[in-house]
Amino acid sequence: MQRSRLAGRLLLLLIGAAECFGSTRASAENLHQKFGSGWTCTKLGAVEYTLYRACKICEDNCQDFFGDSEKTGHCVPRSGTVKACPQAAAAPQATPVAAPPDLASPSAAQDPAYFEFKVCNRSGRTASVAVEHHVSPIDKNFVVRGWWTVTAGECQAIGNFPKGWFYYYAAESGTDAFEWSGEDAKVCISRIGQVERMHTKTTICTGKYLRGFHAAQIDYPSVTWNLDP
Repeated sequence: MQRSRLAGRLLLLLIGAAECFGSTRASAENLHQKFGSGWTCTKLGAVEYTLYRACKICEDNCQDFFGDSEKTGHCVPRSGTVKACPQAAAAPQATPVAAPPDLASPSAAQDPAYFEFKVCNRSGRTASVAVEHHVSPIDKNFVVRGWWTVTAGECQAIGNFPKGWFYYYAAESGTDAFEWSGEDAKVCISRIGQVERMHTKTTICTGKYLRGFHAAQIDYPSVTWNLDP
């Protein structure tokens, strides 16, 4: 397998086995009250990315997070926080809008803290691509995303991602018979349906979901990964 324009040393790292379906239960409860003042959204575990982002909207505005379901929640004001945290007064109390950022948006493409990741499929197989990347340039937690379909002979821009450590993997669509796998990191990801969840190091992943990803520390504006036969 050939990687084009991926510089920097590769990290031989076990990214922490992650349970694809295990996480802090976030349904119909005030999580900050339940787990105490030291609890933060990063302790949600391997939850849906939308739930983590909704939680962060509340937390960043000095409000508690009330989990309504596995994907959504709303902010709950904390008493006496407005003076210490002025943004709390304007924080949302309804369900936060926490849609993932558009990875192909012009703003991300023009931001020097992001890089464009492109996949060129030079094999005769249709490929499914997955990645793991930082949530944002300032949020160093990781989110796992998949799957993008790249047909044989096609070069496709997958999206714009925060620079720094980046993990990537591909397999032939619809089968595990052929993979463009790596040995740099083990990442837990299901091959069924769209995947967009937070990474966690605290739980265990069953073997069938554990995939070998490539890893690179990216500091370039654009990176192309070639999938060879």
